[in-house]
Amino acid sequence: MSHNCVTIQKVENQSHRIWRYQRFLLVTEYYNKPPLPPPPFNIASETLVMNSIDSNENNIREKFKINDVMQRESAIAAGYLNHTLKHGKKNHIEVALQNIERRLHDLHERIHNDNQVLSYDQQWFSPDA
Repeated sequence: MSHNCVTIQKVENQSHRIWRYQRFLLVTEYYNKPPLPPPPFNIASETLVMNSIDSNENNIREKFKINDVMQRESAIAAGYLNHTLKHGKKNHIEVALQNIERRLHDLHERIHNDNQVLSYDQQWFSPDA
């Protein structure tokens, strides 16, 4: 029986050595193996994500371009409106001043004419004459 035990123990030792060697080979093979490329669905999903990011970025750029253009156009329109109102007020003021000057001139002529009529009347109807 002891002979059987020794044989069984030798077989177990030998199988442990073989098992450890195979385990060592498996670990070294796994350690030295290059990394696997990502699965195709990961590549496709990453591509979709990158494309969506790129398109969102382009949309944002377009929105900013539109906003910049709109701001420039509104600034130009505001400047034109201010210029028009400023010159329109100047023109309005100039027209009002010209009207006042014309009225003053007309009034001056009437006063002058009335003075002439009065002086004529005084000349003809004065008691000294």
